[in-house]
Amino acid sequence: MSGLETSSGERVACTGCPLVCVDVVVCAATEGVDSTSVSFGQACSRGVAWLSEAWSASDREMAVVEGRACGADEAAEAAAGRLAACRRVLVTGCNDATLETVLAAADLAEGVKGAVDFGAADTRHSIGPIQSRYGRVTADFEELRDRADCVVLWCGDLEQSHPRFVERFVAPPTLAGPRRVFVIGDALPPSATPGWTLVDVPRTQLAEVAATWRRMLRERLSGKAAFASVSAPRGVTLLEATLTPLIDACEAAQCIGVVTEPSPDDRTGVAAAAVSQLVNGLAHHKPAFEIPLAAQAQGAGGAAAAAVCTWRFGASGAVAVADRNGGPTADAEADACRLISRGEVDGVVVVGEPTPPVAAALEGYEGCVVAVGGAMRSSGGAVIWIATKPTSLATQGTVLRGDGTLVELREVRPSARPAAQTVLTSILHRLAVKEGR
Repeated sequence: MSGLETSSGERVACTGCPLVCVDVVVCAATEGVDSTSVSFGQACSRGVAWLSEAWSASDREMAVVEGRACGADEAAEAAAGRLAACRRVLVTGCNDATLETVLAAADLAEGVKGAVDFGAADTRHSIGPIQSRYGRVTADFEELRDRADCVVLWCGDLEQSHPRFVERFVAPPTLAGPRRVFVIGDALPPSATPGWTLVDVPRTQLAEVAATWRRMLRERLSGKAAFASVSAPRGVTLLEATLTPLIDACEAAQCIGVVTEPSPDDRTGVAAAAVSQLVNGLAHHKPAFEIPLAAQAQGAGGAAAAAVCTWRFGASGAVAVADRNGGPTADAEADACRLISRGEVDGVVVVGEPTPPVAAALEGYEGCVVAVGGAMRSSGGAVIWIATKPTSLATQGTVLRGDGTLVELREVRPSARPAAQTVLTSILHRLAVKEGR
């Protein structure tokens, strides 16, 4: 890192994924070196790309209204006018937003009496309300790291969605010593270390695997069956034999942590519900919990979006009408992708970056799009884009890590752009003026 230094020891919180790593060090160029030279120590490749983009964000581009560059105030006025004329508005995005930005987005949704859905996977599943009724036994990432001597990775591409998760929370030993790690699937991930055990079952059979594991647990606890050998005795199915080493390890463990991600093959949420029920059953007998990770997560705003929606509107998403006094919600009906694709909204407010499925649904959308922050996007309809401060380096506020841990942000790269919550509040105020409130 010739020519680079950490003279002030500037540490930043990387909001490039839900892990929100707080040990990233900004190494800025010293005098006599190209001022654009910068390095981000400890960051993964995805974090480096995320932070580099935030570092190089230009303040020259402030806002665009239907292809014409203008100031943020003019764009906010135009956005208010367009939204006031819409029949029904959807507020989405917030995939990389601060808690303050999500609150402002919720305020705007209430102000326009619109729909709210930030693109979480579970709101696209019809079984979501059932899961919320029986609940999940969860813990924070550090509890997994410090206590779980048996970890089950029930995930997809963990290196892609949460690049440093294994390094930070699975690879270190527990406070009491080493841990055993099992991977449910048909291949060990690139981050696997010697000693990890593969439980070779297709991810398309997650619901069956969870149900079989739960039944075997009940049978063993009641003394009806004993599966002490890896070889399959007469009458034992191949799946039962495959699961036996895992169940043996869970029986011997002091604490069990099950790390999950929604599977793209689980279109109804049945597999996710089966896993949660399994963890509930384990937790009745010894410390056990689930670490649910967001699928297709691109930034650190998902946890804040779900939390704000839940506490204000009573559901993590798929809110048909934003009303803190009790508005209708409908999983798999009022989620962002369906509302957009079925043409049920003629205006969409995208705050920051949307999730990939919502971004795909917006391609070719003919209604009005108001994009507050994020990348400048095009659409078949009228587009208003207002630039905002990059979340990781130029925004003061708070973000929620994927497990709900609060992380404070501070400004280390000043920007002339307004904060996202300031823009949203400005649009809401202008709407109120137009409606005489």
